[in-house]
Amino acid sequence: MVPDNSLSLWHFANALYRQDCVKSALLSLQDEQGLEVSFLLFTLWSGAFCRELAMEEMETFHTLALDMSTHLIKPVRHCRRWLKQHYPAAGALYAQILASEVACEQRLLEELEYRCLRRMPIGQGGKAQGIANAELYLRLANTPRNDEIGDKLAVIFRQFEQLPALA
Repeated sequence: MVPDNSLSLWHFANALYRQDCVKSALLSLQDEQGLEVSFLLFTLWSGAFCRELAMEEMETFHTLALDMSTHLIKPVRHCRRWLKQHYPAAGALYAQILASEVACEQRLLEELEYRCLRRMPIGQGGKAQGIANAELYLRLANTPRNDEIGDKLAVIFRQFEQLPALA
């Protein structure tokens, strides 16, 4: 874990996710392009607070993220979405499943942070390295580049660069 909680991946991910238009851009990239929101946030954090990742490192972290997402996060998300569509009045159960989904995402981010910090110290990164890591992930995921995707990424990157922790 990071010594200063304000630099933790979980804290960073929540701070960025709550920024104007970032949530909708991230969820759109997830639903339309199959990108992993948690992993994209990790790539930005790892570059900003640690350093730029090599492709081999990116692949190692991505494998972990895909494994946890496939076997843990996506099944819970599917259940939550199904419940919302078929039983919209199931408010308390929906809230519990949503909380479970968020807890699964938090566990993934904690594991990514732990493994990242075992490889590299905090303090060697910056904004450019965060964006470089995100771009490397997009290449790894074979994400097509068009105006619509570029606009969504621009929103995310702009808000990322404006985070107070990166000032």
